[in-house]
Amino acid sequence: MAKYCFIIEKDAKGKPYMPPSLNKLLRSHWGALNRAIGKTWAILDNQVRSTEKYQFPKGKRRVIAHYFFKVHRKRDDDNWKKVLADAMVKAGIILDDDPEHLEFQIIFDVDPKRPRIEIMVEDIQE
Repeated sequence: MAKYCFIIEKDAKGKPYMPPSLNKLLRSHWGALNRAIGKTWAILDNQVRSTEKYQFPKGKRRVIAHYFFKVHRKRDDDNWKKVLADAMVKAGIILDDDPEHLEFQIIFDVDPKRPRIEIMVEDIQE
């Protein structure tokens, strides 16, 4: 059973990066969603390619996304899932973001000095 850990912390230019929430994207231009997915995909794809002996998914996977934000606020899980799930499909981390292929859990935490997303991925045997 394969297990992987990916971290989204900085973009390709080394600047701090956190994918935007769906609420923020719904109030912006339609292209903003595609740019956010593309930027998140580029970070994840780079990590997938550099992971030794990475195995592409063959079935259902469990994903635990641990978000670390600068400040404490009430946050809605669904608003933070869209961009990350779509980028993981595009990077080949999960087959699809439907319940048949994905068990998704989101955890919110605070780390004012180092905001990031730690993503744990593992195969589920059924």
